[in-house]
Amino acid sequence: MEPTGIWLSEPRNMIGIMTGTSVDGIDVCLAEFSFLENKQFFKLKHFRTFEFSSNTKEAIFHALNGRISAADLSRLNFILASEFTEIITIFLNLCNCSLISVDAVAVHGQTIWHEPSGEIIPNTLQAISGPALGAILDKPVIYDFRSADIALGGQGAPLVPIFDYEFLSSSVNRIALNIGGMSNITFLPSSKDKSQVLAFDTGPGNVLIDIASNLLFSKDYDDHGHFARKGEVLEIIFSALKSTEYCLRAIPKSTGRELFNMSFINDHFNQLNNFSPNDILATLTEFTAWSIFFNIKHYIPNSKELIISGGGCHNDFLVERLQFYLPEIIIIKSNELGINSDAKEALCFAYLGWLSLGGIPGNIPSVTGAKRHCVLGARTF
Repeated sequence: MEPTGIWLSEPRNMIGIMTGTSVDGIDVCLAEFSFLENKQFFKLKHFRTFEFSSNTKEAIFHALNGRISAADLSRLNFILASEFTEIITIFLNLCNCSLISVDAVAVHGQTIWHEPSGEIIPNTLQAISGPALGAILDKPVIYDFRSADIALGGQGAPLVPIFDYEFLSSSVNRIALNIGGMSNITFLPSSKDKSQVLAFDTGPGNVLIDIASNLLFSKDYDDHGHFARKGEVLEIIFSALKSTEYCLRAIPKSTGRELFNMSFINDHFNQLNNFSPNDILATLTEFTAWSIFFNIKHYIPNSKELIISGGGCHNDFLVERLQFYLPEIIIIKSNELGINSDAKEALCFAYLGWLSLGGIPGNIPSVTGAKRHCVLGARTF
C-alpha cells in the first residue's frame, strides 16, 4: 500500500508512550517521522523514562494481581490519562519543546490482561482512557493498538516487527530481540521479503528476575545481573522450568504476566526460603536466557546477528548467558545501529501511531497470525 494524503505529505512529530509488563517506568519519546521517495525515515529527538507515582503503581499491580473491581478499572483508565498528561508536560519542558509542535500522541497503555487464545473469546486489555488523554491535551491520541489484530485472529503481538522490518533489515539474516517484561524476537530475512518475517514472544524477559529481585533483595531489578552472577543454577528446578508449555508451544504465540508471575515462581520453587536468594536469581536468569535460545533454535532460520534492546540488554550476566547458548551469533546492542535500546519500544509505538494516522497497516500477518493486514489503533478524532 503506497501512502497518500495530507498526513504523510510532511514530517510529523509524534510522542510515543510505552509502559511494559515490568511496570518499571514510563518511557516517553519525541520522534519525527517522514515519507520521501517511497522510503520511511525517523529521527529520535528526545527520550526520557519516568517513575510511576506510588499510588498509580499500586493500582496497576492491584489490577495485575486480579484484585480489581469494575470501578477500580474505570478509575485506573483515568488515573493513567491524568498521570501521562503530567508526564508529557514535564517531558516537553525538559526538552525545551512546546506541545504546539507535537502532531499526535501514541500511547500503548498498561497491559492488564492479554488472552489472544481465550477459550471464551480472544481478548486483550491495555488500560488508558485515550479520549480523556486526547481531550486534556487537545491533541489526536492513538491507543488500543492490539485489539484489531486479535479480532482478525491474530495474537495482537508482537507489534514491534513492522518497525524492525523497516529500519533494521539488512543484507544478512538478523534477529531483533527486545528484552522487556517479556522477551520477543523478530526474524529479519536477508531477502527483505516481508512475508518471511517471523516474530513472537519467547517467554519471560525481565519479569521473573524483577519479581525475585524485589522479593529477595528489595531491589526493582538485578542491576547488571549482580545477584545472579553470585549464585548457582538449581539444576532440578531449571530442568522443570525448561518443560514450561509456553516455551515449547508452536508459533505464532504471545504471553504476559497472566502466565509469568509470582505464582509461576512459587509453583517451581515451592518454599523460596529453602534456597539461596542468589541461586534463585541465577536459576531464573538461566531459564530466561535458555527460553530465548530454545525458540531461536527451533523456529528461526540461520542468522548471523542478534540485535538486542530493552531493559534486559543492561543485564550483563543475562547477555553473557545468551552468548553462551548462541556462540555462533554476533550480539549487537541496537544503540550501535543508531536506535536507542531503552527508547525503542516507545519509538515503535510512536511509529505505529504515525502509520495509523497515515492509514497504513501496522501488523504483519505472518507474525501475528491475523487473517490480513489492518490499520492498528483507536483514534480520538
